[in-house]
Amino acid sequence: MTALSGTWASSPSGTGAAAVSGVCSNTQYTVTPVGTDRATVTYGATCMGIAIRGTGDGVASGNTVTWNTAGSAGPCGFTLNGTATPVNNSSARITYSGTVCGMPVSGSEVLTR
Repeated sequence: MTALSGTWASSPSGTGAAAVSGVCSNTQYTVTPVGTDRATVTYGATCMGIAIRGTGDGVASGNTVTWNTAGSAGPCGFTLNGTATPVNNSSARITYSGTVCGMPVSGSEVLTR
């Protein structure tokens, strides 16, 4: 859990895999440990042009955190789940899938501290 704790964000240039595919960009992902293998996850991004913000839970197994989050997406809701795995000390790969305003989204992106 320690390797993934803290705040991670998409690159300012918006060149991550998710941004290139046009699904989600401006990603910010914060992991706050609440035990040895559990965390609170705060997620924010722009998906399909809609700002989304929410909180959820994460569970660590080795160096991977499996997470889920739900929250607001403009006038409607969203649910996402996925994994986070460190690439090195300053980057992590986030994968996600779920729905935003009832529309399916999925992707992956390497975020940096």
